[in-house]
Amino acid sequence: MERCKLVVIRFFVMNRKNWTIGLLGALGFLLAVWLLPVWGSPGRTPAQFASLLPTAMFLYTLGGLIITSIIFKEMHEPSKAFQFLTLPASGLEKFTAAWFITYLAYTVIAIAALLLLSIVVEVSHALYTGYWENFQLFNPFEGDNVERYFNYFFYHCVFFLGAVYFKKNHFIATALTIIVFFISMFFIFSIIGFFVAFFYDGSFSFQFSSIEQHMMFYNVITVILKTGFALLFLFITYVKVKNKQVA
Repeated sequence: MERCKLVVIRFFVMNRKNWTIGLLGALGFLLAVWLLPVWGSPGRTPAQFASLLPTAMFLYTLGGLIITSIIFKEMHEPSKAFQFLTLPASGLEKFTAAWFITYLAYTVIAIAALLLLSIVVEVSHALYTGYWENFQLFNPFEGDNVERYFNYFFYHCVFFLGAVYFKKNHFIATALTIIVFFISMFFIFSIIGFFVAFFYDGSFSFQFSSIEQHMMFYNVITVILKTGFALLFLFITYVKVKNKQVA
């Protein structure tokens, strides 16, 4: 545990400048998005934080995936790889430290930053309008936000694997791989559907008794599949980190 903690600190120390600039840049961009309509139309009431939330959560996901895709960059650079591979920590400890800082710690810091931003926006809105009753502070435990954390968990696992698998251009290479995969799946299932429709003369129907049941079934299957694939990607990533350690 102590060695894992030291690896986490090392990751943070080596990347804190770029990560701090990225965080401040994202917050500055969100403030600019919030203020631009006011600057463009003098006298217009500033929007509340809820209007910024979709953009903020998109930046949370995008920023996290970018950080995740380059977390093992040092391991792929011949001049620096030995520094990472000879650290007095096991492959599991390095894997755990990288996952912790790019998912768990990153998410906690993002939540804190969004909460602070929502306070600034809501206080400014209340001072401008004179109404303090309808405060819309960021609620990290709201259902939609929890779903966004889960979606980020899934995509994070994909880009986490890409960070180990690809030697350079990790983010772009992983994104292109995902696009090619989905295009391939589309064509494969289209061909299967064509042959089934062409050769099958019978009829088959399955209908839920309500839309709620349909959505519940869909959501449960989606969560199970995403969790299963995410754990598989994490396991493959661990194996590759361990193999790099041995090599």
